[in-house]
Amino acid sequence: MVPRGTQGPQASSAAASSAKRPFARNIGRNARALWDRIGFPVALKISSRDILHKTESHGVAVDLWDCRAVETTAESLIAAARVTQPNARIEGFLVQEMASGIEAIVGAREDPLYGPMLLMGAGGILVELVEDAALRMLPLDAGEIAHMVDDLKVSKLLAGFRGSRPADRKALESATLALGRFFLDHRSVISEIEFNPIIVQPVGLSEIFPDAPRSPPDGGAVAVDVRVVWRDGRAGA
Repeated sequence: MVPRGTQGPQASSAAASSAKRPFARNIGRNARALWDRIGFPVALKISSRDILHKTESHGVAVDLWDCRAVETTAESLIAAARVTQPNARIEGFLVQEMASGIEAIVGAREDPLYGPMLLMGAGGILVELVEDAALRMLPLDAGEIAHMVDDLKVSKLLAGFRGSRPADRKALESATLALGRFFLDHRSVISEIEFNPIIVQPVGLSEIFPDAPRSPPDGGAVAVDVRVVWRDGRAGA
């Protein structure tokens, strides 16, 4: 059995690479050490068990390029969160490396009628805007997951749309397959798990920027947010 609190990280490492996101209780005190570990740019996210939808509560900021910007933004995020949820307990911040690419959602859950189900679709804010998703019963093999991708509108973005770089579709398929298997292995513990977003990164960037001081990612899928619902109804990341 996987201990509580480790399912999210273990699922992420099994299915996709994880964005670096160290925790900082005090931004000012830990700033320099965190930036040295991650580099810039970074995203900043409030850590609070009382705030489930951090974007709607103005608890997330992205594309921060120096320490001063992060410190100032941390103060602004706390103030904004206090307006929307004044009683929320704020433990600190997650300082997360930025990942760019196509945002997708991958998840698995236990349906009371059909049993274990796998979800894949357009992720991030597009989940509600475009309603582009495919749902299948588990277990699935690699070929069936490839067909799921074919059924999505976002598959056109993955292939390279109107001159954009193609994204690493195979990495998304592999992450989805691994997540489905992880869920089946841990159904006795968890009832739902979700990556949203999982960033499907473009391929071939190292060829475009061969002399870049920091080597750009060449494909892959990065799980930015992991949400887990345990059998007793509690949610966590």
